[in-house]
Amino acid sequence: MENINEENIEMLADLVALNHERVIGYAKAIGMLNNEQDSDIIAILEKNMQQAQQFKAQLIPLVATEVDMEKEQEVKSHIPWSWGEISTIVGPDPRHAVLSTCVRGEEENSKVYALAIKNMEVIENIIGVVRNQAELQLEAMQALEELLANEQL
Repeated sequence: MENINEENIEMLADLVALNHERVIGYAKAIGMLNNEQDSDIIAILEKNMQQAQQFKAQLIPLVATEVDMEKEQEVKSHIPWSWGEISTIVGPDPRHAVLSTCVRGEEENSKVYALAIKNMEVIENIIGVVRNQAELQLEAMQALEELLANEQL
């Protein structure tokens, strides 16, 4: 593998931590919904959670030889919004609240991916993975936004 500079290692580690937070956040969100009434949303959240697990699995090998992944907890401080906030959702319409919170989280994730693409030194095999993940993450966000828009009708 090509030599990765320290900034790229940190950015990739941030993306690993971000996707770790997505997995946790989506699991919490699913737990707040009614399995029968909210099966449509749960299916999308489960798909997004699996996507985050896949992204994390793709990224770890890119940095695992370069950085100790136990630093994951330290890296989380660089992420602008924590999926942990999802546990504070309250209100008369948990469906709407969960969707709104997930959309907000994915909007922040999009910003982190855009920053990674902008600032990452071009190492073709790595930037290709990050760009692909950014596109798929954006599609996931758009699906959530569409569900949220339909809820508001």
